Amino acid sequence: MGAMLPLIAVTMVILFVAAVFAIDLARIHVTRSELRTATDAAARAAVENLGRTESEAQALVAAINSAKANSVANLPLDLDPNQIIFGAAQQNSDGSFTFISKADLQASVTDGRPVITNSVRVVGERIDGSPNGPVNMMFGGMFGVSTFEPVQVATATRLDRDIALVLDKSGSMNSNNRLSALQNGVDVFIKELKESKPKENVS
Repeated sequence: MGAMLPLIAVTMVILFVAAVFAIDLARIHVTRSELRTATDAAARAAVENLGRTESEAQALVAAINSAKANSVANLPLDLDPNQIIFGAAQQNSDGSFTFISKADLQASVTDGRPVITNSVRVVGERIDGSPNGPVNMMFGGMFGVSTFEPVQVATATRLDRDIALVLDKSGSMNSNNRLSALQNGVDVFIKELKESKPKENVS
């Protein structure tokens, strides 16, 4: 029995170390998942608000509020406004999209045209220097690693759509000034499209 005690002691230490690694590894995976969810939600909320209000200031607030509504490592995710980047997504020939920041878009415009933004990129961070700081490890300090610093990036895009109007110009439209009313309705519709930020093509 006495010969077994050292083996039992070593086995207990190994099991303890394995449990410690398993707990911290699970915490890392859960925290990364929470951060990804919060960052995605913030980007989606911002681009939805941008498309509806056409206000980057309001979209910024929407992103911050959405991030706060999601917990990351037991803390609501606080975003620095600098972590929210407005820009545009341009489609490549292979169907993928490339995000271009508003600053880069403005630098490429030479004829004074206004820059149209249709995308929001959110950088969710739990690192040293971020509003919430790094995430504490539960047992990592025993091995010289007391924190870890996950980062997630999410980009949401509002795609502009082409619109086809199908109009009824049959004989029944000649009665009761229906054709005139239809023309007036189309004029109002086109005017609203021109005054909004999205660039739609209408046929």
